[in-house]
Amino acid sequence: MIVTASKVLNKDDIEMYPIDFKAPMTIELTAVNNGDVYQDNKVDVHLSQYTTGWLASKCEWKEVPTFGLLSNIDGCSYAKNCPLEKGNLDLRLPLDMTSFSTIINALLGDHPYQLSIHMKNYNPGVEKHEEIACVTAQMKIKS
Repeated sequence: MIVTASKVLNKDDIEMYPIDFKAPMTIELTAVNNGDVYQDNKVDVHLSQYTTGWLASKCEWKEVPTFGLLSNIDGCSYAKNCPLEKGNLDLRLPLDMTSFSTIINALLGDHPYQLSIHMKNYNPGVEKHEEIACVTAQMKIKS
């Protein structure tokens, strides 16, 4: 699956920037599925912060700990967009992190951030849950 475009929308379907984790949002993806029809999928979301080391000048992305809260999310029940058919796809992925906003605000500072979403194949009978799509976006987060 190839993701060709993405954007983050607020509850009124208006593009959200900077990103506000204190409000529900929808990640809208345009994709092309040239692979199998996916009856089931799980999603891992990674949040990283661009920063320099304390004693070094090396700039790098460091993952923000989410304590497993954003791992193995059931893509079908959460986004209600299964099965993922072959061909062109317009996907809307709701993301409501308001219940985690206190934790997120404590972890986040005034830095650039990167959000990576990795989708894995969980079709019935599949034992090797390989990644079928990923999208990464860099952004500013509203404090």
